[in-house]
Amino acid sequence: MKIAKNILKISFEKRVDYSLIFCEDVFDETKNILNFDMGSKRFIIVDSFIADKYHDKIHKYLAKFTSNYKIIPVEAGELNKNIDTFLYIARELAEFDVDRRNEPIIVIGGGVLMDVGNFVASCYRRGVPHISIPTTLMGYVDASVGIKTGINLDRHKNRLGTFDSPQFVYLDRSFLKTLPKRHIINGTGEIVKIALIKNAKLFEYLESFGKNAIDSNFQNEESSYILNQSIIDIVEELEPNLFEDNLERCVDFGHTFSLPFEMIKESPLLHGEAVAVDIAYSACLALVRNHISENQLQRIFNLMQCLGLPCFHPNITSEILWESVQERINHRSGFQRIPLPQGLGKCIFANDVTKKEIDSSLNLLRNVMYH
Repeated sequence: MKIAKNILKISFEKRVDYSLIFCEDVFDETKNILNFDMGSKRFIIVDSFIADKYHDKIHKYLAKFTSNYKIIPVEAGELNKNIDTFLYIARELAEFDVDRRNEPIIVIGGGVLMDVGNFVASCYRRGVPHISIPTTLMGYVDASVGIKTGINLDRHKNRLGTFDSPQFVYLDRSFLKTLPKRHIINGTGEIVKIALIKNAKLFEYLESFGKNAIDSNFQNEESSYILNQSIIDIVEELEPNLFEDNLERCVDFGHTFSLPFEMIKESPLLHGEAVAVDIAYSACLALVRNHISENQLQRIFNLMQCLGLPCFHPNITSEILWESVQERINHRSGFQRIPLPQGLGKCIFANDVTKKEIDSSLNLLRNVMYH
């Protein structure tokens, strides 16, 4: 505290300390991986698919290690990432209640459910601890790693949210075994993103082994390197800037032009699919601005098509792309701050992209896709 003239200034730095724990079979009832004790209560928010698929396993584990628990199945998906779902979970939590400091909420599911469930935890009693257990590839390599929570507000993605770190994130890739192929490919979009703007070696590894990793639902030997290195790279980018004090963030690559394609009511893209379309378009913009070569652009498209990632959307127009730039200017404090690949494995930020360049890049994308 400082006093200067008629001003009383208060300053406080919040410590952020959480762990990502790599484990196998997190609900193995012969172990107590989650460190539950019989005297505690547990409120569990779980994706409805996981609640059905792992019903017996989860209940046996909980019954053995805690005496009082409540499971709330939630239908996940972008269309349910809203205030209604938030209030439903919050009301169930208020009815059950937990100790404000010692009984963390457990969120089991994909990226959408972790965004919503962790947002509830950050708001309930002004913040109660929570634990994340991602069950999708998107949750595993992206949503569970950082500290952002949020829900959509009408047509605006993630317009309500907080920064709130989990106590622990348990990374159990055995959940990926049962994922539909579309959701495996969806999560791969974020892996390609981080490789392209940060790690050329990972990009090359994906060129050689990415397809096999997808075919194995990320259970084969090569998958370990891909998953672990992706998370390490993302953490290296996030850790010095967890609260986004610096708005020039390499991890925002793939998130400048993608948002409208996730919010289409008729046939929305999954998050990683929308990111992939953004990557393809942003790579074209990078070529127009001479940040990558034609050969590098072709390698990017070859990799994405090999992995089954979408590179185009029929609703894409110059107007939508330019509107996205304007919206990001508001979000990024008055500057475009558009992350673009600089070669393979490096990132550069653009603040002076013109409408003409937007149009030229879209024409290039169409030419790449249809010729």
